[in-house]
Amino acid sequence: MIIKNGLVYYKGKIVKRDIEIEGNKIVKIGKNLEGESYNAEKKLILPGLVNTHTHLAMTLLRGYADDLPLNEWLEKYIWPVESKLKGEDVYYGSLLGIIEMIKSGTTCFNDMYFFMDKTANAVVKSGIRGVLNHGCIELFDSEKGEREIKESLKIMKICEKNERTSFMFGPHSPYTCSKGFLMKIKDLANKYQKYIHIHVSETKNEVENIEKEYKMKPMEYLKDFLDKNVLIAHAVHLTKSEIKILKEKNVKISHNPVSNLKLSSGIAPIPELLKNDILVSLGTDGTASNNSLNVFEDL
Repeated sequence: MIIKNGLVYYKGKIVKRDIEIEGNKIVKIGKNLEGESYNAEKKLILPGLVNTHTHLAMTLLRGYADDLPLNEWLEKYIWPVESKLKGEDVYYGSLLGIIEMIKSGTTCFNDMYFFMDKTANAVVKSGIRGVLNHGCIELFDSEKGEREIKESLKIMKICEKNERTSFMFGPHSPYTCSKGFLMKIKDLANKYQKYIHIHVSETKNEVENIEKEYKMKPMEYLKDFLDKNVLIAHAVHLTKSEIKILKEKNVKISHNPVSNLKLSSGIAPIPELLKNDILVSLGTDGTASNNSLNVFEDL
């Protein structure tokens, strides 16, 4: 396949070029390439976007329980409805979200949810790439924690069967998972050489509760858990000392600006993070807390 006459950023300039693709690789960039082609005249050709934090099947909940703060939104509305979802619901919700992402230029996404075997099937069927995490909500219950780990390892094995699916461990947050459980997840991530995806410091309420319980800020509390293989979603409420910890530990951040504003969570200190050379990517969050999976809208 040859994409012809498109505008590309090539060797420091925006120029008109043809792009030849074999399988899933770009093999040549040049002029007047011959073969089966698509005419991209007057179009700008970009690499596929990567959505680094979402809950894909929540496309089924778009517009539900709008205009509420995070805790009330989750505990009184979202979690009760999610408890009634079945695997088939997640499969079709994931397919619907994938269509929306592909139409808006996203070709890879990082997803935390449940029934992730069904999301894996949707990824394979569609041709997109997905990094999948079983969302572990241990609730400070060791037996439940073991079940969550068992499910995570099951999803990891499923993801390893297809080149389009990969896996991260997905402990939900420090307010739904105990410190002991988080350290178990870290040990497993090190053992299997996987990344970890977690929500931290999304709201003032979360930060205040952790301070009240542990007499520490969230990043101080998580300091021995954090490392270069951790991706934190949100990170809205941070002190200078916490930013220093993130830098020292080489933690990555998924910034979700639309979701943070829709849920009145706040505005993340992105300029400060960038000044400290902390890697920041973009995520949409789920559509129930954004209304869209279009990463361009988060730009």
